[in-house]
Amino acid sequence: EVGYSPEDRASQLNDLIVHFRDLCEAKIAEERGVAETFRQTISESKEEIQQISAALQVPYDDESTDADNEMTLTDQLATLELALDDLRGRASEALEDLQNCRDFLVEAHDALGIEIDPKWLDIDTNLTMECRLK
Repeated sequence: EVGYSPEDRASQLNDLIVHFRDLCEAKIAEERGVAETFRQTISESKEEIQQISAALQVPYDDESTDADNEMTLTDQLATLELALDDLRGRASEALEDLQNCRDFLVEAHDALGIEIDPKWLDIDTNLTMECRLK
């Protein structure tokens, strides 16, 4: 009624619909990308939990870190991060202790002029208290 012909109004509405559809498709693609990033991070976190648990020789509970259909990806990742924070702290403490022991052994062997057995240099694969007390 303000001077646009029915064809002009139809064209404008069609353009709006196309633009709205494009925005929706872009948003959906973005959401899928974010979800995939979360899934990848969750997978990497689970892998790290397995590796640290093996090095510390503590039980790894697959069920507690398996994807729960009731939990969002954000909640799953938060749960894994809590578990990882604890494990990382324990592993860091053990690694620091083992590094100090290794450094002492290397210095002692150097002072004695003998070569150290390479097994004493591997401090990454066994972070147990038993290994730390040897």
